[in-house]
Amino acid sequence: KQGYQRRVRGVRGEAEVTCDLSEGMVAMAEVETAGTVTAYDGAVSDISSSTHQVDFSCTATYGETSIKSHTASISIIDEPELSVPSSYVMFGATATFSMSVGYASSALPVVHWRVNNDATIQTHVTYSSNQYTSFLLWPITENVEIEATVHHGDVGGATVKRETIYSYGVQEVRGPEKALIGGSYNLTCSVAVATDNPIITWSKDDQQIMPTALSYFDHSQIVSILNVRLSGSEDYGTYICSAEFPNNEISFSNFHLTKTSECMVPEIENAVMATAGSVVGHSAEVSVLCGTETIVLKCSFGSWDQTIVYCPQQESSSLILQLITGIVVLVIVIVAAALLFYLYQAKKNNRTVSPQLERPDSVADYKRNLSHLISDPVLQSTTNNFIDEAAGVVHGNQLALEPIDLAQVDN
Repeated sequence: KQGYQRRVRGVRGEAEVTCDLSEGMVAMAEVETAGTVTAYDGAVSDISSSTHQVDFSCTATYGETSIKSHTASISIIDEPELSVPSSYVMFGATATFSMSVGYASSALPVVHWRVNNDATIQTHVTYSSNQYTSFLLWPITENVEIEATVHHGDVGGATVKRETIYSYGVQEVRGPEKALIGGSYNLTCSVAVATDNPIITWSKDDQQIMPTALSYFDHSQIVSILNVRLSGSEDYGTYICSAEFPNNEISFSNFHLTKTSECMVPEIENAVMATAGSVVGHSAEVSVLCGTETIVLKCSFGSWDQTIVYCPQQESSSLILQLITGIVVLVIVIVAAALLFYLYQAKKNNRTVSPQLERPDSVADYKRNLSHLISDPVLQSTTNNFIDEAAGVVHGNQLALEPIDLAQVDN
């Protein structure tokens, strides 16, 4: 009798051979193989790796007569083997994994694959008369744990094999979702390291660019940062991050800065922008007060229709002129108010006012005329001070004002 017809090498199994003996017969179990077998008391303790079948039989002897039983055979199948390309695989490459299983009957084994605990299916299989191989092709985008489980169709039971694969190389390049001309943006390149640090470079249009900074994390990842200042449309395009490893392997990834239809409101020195926002849409217009000139900027598909780099600062003479104008206007307003108040009081009291004041030819004349119109001493003193300040600013120039026809105003 035999318990299993086939066993996996290294897995303990039992076989039983029974002889029915007549009186006086002596039985002895025998092991017959083509390889090296150590046998004692009918038990097999070791089988060489070259042995693929063990035959058992029972011989009964009676005197000089020997009777041999039929032969019971057990096939020995080698342990399944999981093959991986390497413990380190470059990021983005497709790795090939295989599981080889021996078999000795028409019942083929079945291989189930799992990647990071998620079940998947084999890519393809090959088999010969006694060897079955299952293949799995898997793109490496992160560190992965590969698990292959073999279900032995002819011997029963299962064998599980596991391997961990570490990825290295450029994993990804990140950047802004929206980039506007005039802005400054960081591109970030993440590089996974296997054993030795790579050389990281940036390029655009086949021109190498120096990175802004490097940061190291837990000795397994490097982050390279490139700062891009978008001065014009020529700064848009594809930026490539490359990592060259000591084994001369090169890994790379890229990021494309895409031009948008919006415009960033420029910062112009000494200019006043007629907008509260920092970004405007396509066809929007922004008024810019540059000195005494007002300029209108129009956004067209992400670019302004004209460029203003600098606005000249207002000259001090212009400021003085504005100051003089403001003081004169203030004096005129005060005088007019005082005059109207005086006329109102004169009319109320049936007073007569001189129909014509003399034309003032100087500051003194102007003050003298006002002294006839303004009776309140405080208001008269304040008005004289404004007149003195205005006269002082214009460096002694005489004030020439039109005569005031009080009679006409009164009527």
